[in-house]
Amino acid sequence: MTKFFSFDQNCPNGDYDFIHSEEKGISEIVCIEAEHYWDANEKAEKLGLKFDEEKYHTLEKWRETTNRDGYDTPKLFAKPLAEFKQSMPNGCAFVHFLDGRIERVELKKEADNE
Repeated sequence: MTKFFSFDQNCPNGDYDFIHSEEKGISEIVCIEAEHYWDANEKAEKLGLKFDEEKYHTLEKWRETTNRDGYDTPKLFAKPLAEFKQSMPNGCAFVHFLDGRIERVELKKEADNE
């Protein structure tokens, strides 16, 4: 049975280089459907998400998933993706399905939260 594993961008140590690619399906949140968490981590790295702790010293730009991070539907921290507030310009979420489809999910904008 597959699960959805999500990755969110961090801005450690003042690194605010926001990574966004419509073509690759990368933005604030990237959610990958996979059989196992290690498959999701591998696919994320192939997309260009870097889990390089040394570059960012104490925090990583992207956090690898673990077996506890998988959900039956696309979520991050047990919360549906569409419920997250956009924190970066053009920020959104992309869901990468096992069959190769990539779906964009809009995040709430500041005005949506009032």
